[in-house]
Amino acid sequence: MRISACPRPSGGPLSDEWASDWQTSFIAASSCTLLFLSMAFPAITALRYVKGSLLVVLLLAIALEYLTNGRSSLDGRVGLWTAGLVTVSFLFVMEGFLARAPGASSVIGVYIIWPVIYTFWIAGLAQPRLLLGVHRTAVAATLFIGLYGCLYLLTQLNILPDIGIVSGL
Repeated sequence: MRISACPRPSGGPLSDEWASDWQTSFIAASSCTLLFLSMAFPAITALRYVKGSLLVVLLLAIALEYLTNGRSSLDGRVGLWTAGLVTVSFLFVMEGFLARAPGASSVIGVYIIWPVIYTFWIAGLAQPRLLLGVHRTAVAATLFIGLYGCLYLLTQLNILPDIGIVSGL
């Protein structure tokens, strides 16, 4: 049995099955794109708005899928662990605010906001066929990073000519 990361719709364009397959395909494609960009180009500021916009669209698509299906595909234990983590993190951030720690406000995103966003993203990827696409994307991004590292090293050692592509990133 072959599991596809991008399922093909079998019903007509107005059927519930087609809408669900379209949403799943969109979530799979945008998740894989966002994962590749985040892994391969983590520090390129020119892609910050592209990745941010893609994340917002992806989260909206997951919310639409949740509203369409009427239930979350996230396991309750994962949601409970995330709620516990965010609650404890919130208490520690508040302790930092009360102690007038200078970095208390800057860690809100890391300890409170991002765990909720990633849990929401995981809820959208809770199907085996989507996880297969994410796995393949992670492998492709890892191979890309290795190839890019080799090209950069060979360019810096003047073994390959610098044509601007490798050093430009």
